[in-house]
Amino acid sequence: QVQQEPQNNEENTTDEVEVKKEISSVLTGKAIDGYISGANIIFGEYQTTSKSDGSWVLEIPDENFKPEAVSVVNISGGIDQATEKPFEGILSNVMEADSFQQVTKTVGTDINSLPEIADLPKVMITPMTTVVSNYFQDNQADGLSLENAKNQISTAMGIDPTFLNKDPIEELKKPESQTKAAKYLKEALNYAARRIKIYHEKQKKQSWITTDEDGIIIGQK
Repeated sequence: QVQQEPQNNEENTTDEVEVKKEISSVLTGKAIDGYISGANIIFGEYQTTSKSDGSWVLEIPDENFKPEAVSVVNISGGIDQATEKPFEGILSNVMEADSFQQVTKTVGTDINSLPEIADLPKVMITPMTTVVSNYFQDNQADGLSLENAKNQISTAMGIDPTFLNKDPIEELKKPESQTKAAKYLKEALNYAARRIKIYHEKQKKQSWITTDEDGIIIGQK
């Protein structure tokens, strides 16, 4: 007599693994004096660090995050790759709400490993954007809009406002047909350096207002 072994009804069952997803807001950009590596990128309570080419990715792992109409990102520290010396000072840029992009990823995945990150628009944080940022913050309470701040500073620098969000190092590498743009950018970098120097010299005072050679008022209260 042959006995039949009982059938295991669980043999053909498949364990389903639930893949959990999360939504993050992402801001990507570059830290540039020369390219600044190891710089601290600071946005409120969120921070990240720049890579050797100055690029950085800031993740805000909160699906309910709603960016304000304008907000400021600051950069400090790191090594300036142009001089191979520590970067001293603070660079900044004013972010508009649409600078932040939403990304869906598997929980626990490093945001930098996602291929789509490379295709996201980058914001530049440079001496030029710092001048605009300082000017805007100093005069926002008086009704100055970010667009007007960009236009006024760009006019004083003698550049097109669109250059403010371009990589100045890459712009300076362009062929001879771009010499006009390169000339403007060189002038703008020198202008920004002068403005930042004035700003930091005056910062030692609690309250100050001064007017530079182009008639632009800078200060703090």
